[in-house]
Amino acid sequence: MENRDNDEELLARVEHVPFMEMLGIKPVKVSLNGAELVLDPVRDEETNPYGMIHGGVLYTISDSCAGITARADNRRYVTQCADFHYLSSGKAGERLTARSRVIKRGRSSCIVEVTTFDAAGRQLTLGVFTMFCLGEKKQGTPLQ
Repeated sequence: MENRDNDEELLARVEHVPFMEMLGIKPVKVSLNGAELVLDPVRDEETNPYGMIHGGVLYTISDSCAGITARADNRRYVTQCADFHYLSSGKAGERLTARSRVIKRGRSSCIVEVTTFDAAGRQLTLGVFTMFCLGEKKQGTPLQ
């Protein structure tokens, strides 16, 4: 598979992930090098008591972005660990974007950096995820 900026085949394989659909998270770009997911708009139910985007929402879109990025090589991965930093707050009604890039793709793990941004392009979080490889994708199973 080529290292293209956006692979339509990879994108099609991750468009219908039930958990992401439930939250309203949509994949925009997927390649072997990285991915982009959006939540547009962030709903009131996805905020904390202070009106800011709930930290769990920020972590979830980031973890999903890391997982999709790792699985672009057609192997199965789970999150092993993450170093996650909340840098700024976002609010409901805005577009939330997560972008990832592969730092290192190895035999048994994939290290992925993910950043999230609000509609104005302000960085909200920075995460580095270690995705553990469970092995080759089994025939007939979805990418997720």
